Amino acid sequence: MLELNNVVKIYTTVAGDTAAMNGVSIKFPDTGMVFITGKSGSGKTTLLNVVGGLDGFDSGEIIIDGKNFSTFTSKEYDSYRNTFVGFIFQEYNLLPDYTVEKNIRIANELQGKQTSSEEIARLLEEFDIAGLQHRKPSELSGGQKQRVAIVRSLVKDPKIIMADEPTGALDSATGIQVMETLKKLSKTKLIIVVSHDMELSEKYADRIIRLVDGEIVEDVTITDSEIKGNIYQDENLLTVKSGASLDPHETEQLLKAIREKKKIAFTEKFSIRKKQKTKEVITSSDVGNIELINSKMKVKSAAELGLKSLKVKPGRLIFTIFLSVIAFAVFGLFDTIAAYNDSRAIEKLLKDSEYSAISITTDYFSDEYQGNSIRISKESVEKYTNDFGYDFRPVYDIYDATLASTNAKSNLVNLKDPQASAKGSMYFYDYVTGFVEFKNDELVRNENGVVSTLDPSGFNLQLVCGNFPATKIENGALINGTMTDIAISEYLAKSIAYWKQITDIKELIEYKIQIRNKEYTIKGIYSCGEIPSKYNPLMIAEPTGVNNPLAEDFQTFIYSGLYLNVFVPEGYMDVLINENNRVAPCYAGDRVYKFTYEDPDGNGVDDTYG
Repeated sequence: MLELNNVVKIYTTVAGDTAAMNGVSIKFPDTGMVFITGKSGSGKTTLLNVVGGLDGFDSGEIIIDGKNFSTFTSKEYDSYRNTFVGFIFQEYNLLPDYTVEKNIRIANELQGKQTSSEEIARLLEEFDIAGLQHRKPSELSGGQKQRVAIVRSLVKDPKIIMADEPTGALDSATGIQVMETLKKLSKTKLIIVVSHDMELSEKYADRIIRLVDGEIVEDVTITDSEIKGNIYQDENLLTVKSGASLDPHETEQLLKAIREKKKIAFTEKFSIRKKQKTKEVITSSDVGNIELINSKMKVKSAAELGLKSLKVKPGRLIFTIFLSVIAFAVFGLFDTIAAYNDSRAIEKLLKDSEYSAISITTDYFSDEYQGNSIRISKESVEKYTNDFGYDFRPVYDIYDATLASTNAKSNLVNLKDPQASAKGSMYFYDYVTGFVEFKNDELVRNENGVVSTLDPSGFNLQLVCGNFPATKIENGALINGTMTDIAISEYLAKSIAYWKQITDIKELIEYKIQIRNKEYTIKGIYSCGEIPSKYNPLMIAEPTGVNNPLAEDFQTFIYSGLYLNVFVPEGYMDVLINENNRVAPCYAGDRVYKFTYEDPDGNGVDDTYG
């Protein structure tokens, strides 16, 4: 149905000529999923545009249904796209002023056909977006927009669907759903996908064609081959059939893989995807001579599109908007300068921040051990709460009487093997930054007496496992527990589990960790909220010795909340202070809005504050 023979496409630029396609020859099957892969600039999108009739070519020939592309007129190109091809773009290309139903219906209008509302509703339901036909694109998620684009490409029943980076603007979960949808469609249609994602191509492709500098360097066909037995092992992975009864030899294979810490996967369908160089491509003999359908549109639809376009294109309108923008910008600038107030600006900055918590450092604080340093007193915390309207929560420094010092960052002693790889150290931190107390009235207990939520009106930390330490104090000491019982965040638990190679963080309940020279027992683990998936690459990254913007951004995020803190019951710090006969300062992390410290009269008070 579709064949390329020695196709050349050259772009001429100021720097010279560049061959985006340099003698490309491909014979496509009638059905199946074909991935065109390669790095940026390899020519894969150019290939899709040429095959899709969106761009011309300089030499060679493209055969479609027995017709040579090079003989096509502009009208025939348009008819070819209208008849054969359905496009799915990375940015969806939905008409923003039209509803979902109108966006789908217009594809058939170009063929002079009518599509019933019932048919559109059926297609939407088939692709799990039922009931959205009256919404506009701005009211849809990325995954919903992409499914609408797929339905739009299908409604005219094309022989070929061409998808340019269809998952590029989607999260991983939604991207998988879209690829599963395209995979199902490839049973009856030819799906050509341009993608740089090799993982997706390895998983879903029936054939992978890799381009480098406009030339095909690899063309492989992938087939699923059934594997006999219950275990299959290759160089990097041991695969086990789910629910299988293993014989002694297979059991030994599995145990050996566990001992050697190899990756182990389980599968219901016991088969493996095998690659082999693509041989002759067989196409069906009944494709036939398909008649090209000329593109056409109703006068009403064409007029409607034209009027919408005129709203933004007339010269007078553009000139008026330009002058208005200049005028309002100047007026706004002078108004902002005249009305600027630094206190309101800081307050707005904090409230508009993407972080659920902020941290500050100010006030001059002195003690006999630490000397002069920037710290926050308990009185300061109360003052900030009253002045700013925020519920400030102090983070108390780690203190150890045997060392007679405090520190804003204390390593978890003996957590990492000094000889171990530093892999993951930019994500899984090996230290804590202080104690945080939770008052008795901030503890929400379930019917079993377990503290299920900490601070529901503020941080709203949810129980993952375990329980909160004892909260009763008598004669200056905690009862029903000890001064070493703590709770920690889910993130800190995962970090400890990572470095100690513990598979389930539930195993950390009653686990002992050493902070500075003191041993603590973990009683509970609480979730501080989801950590954005954009930081996931840091889990497997090796430190490079140079600044890593993602790692720096991640540190800012982690320091903005309670992720690195130890959670203790009300009164804990008073007991600690009494035990050590000293004043315990508190500090507030590294993501700081610092008030400039000035002390001209030498009284130890920040004269710039307030």
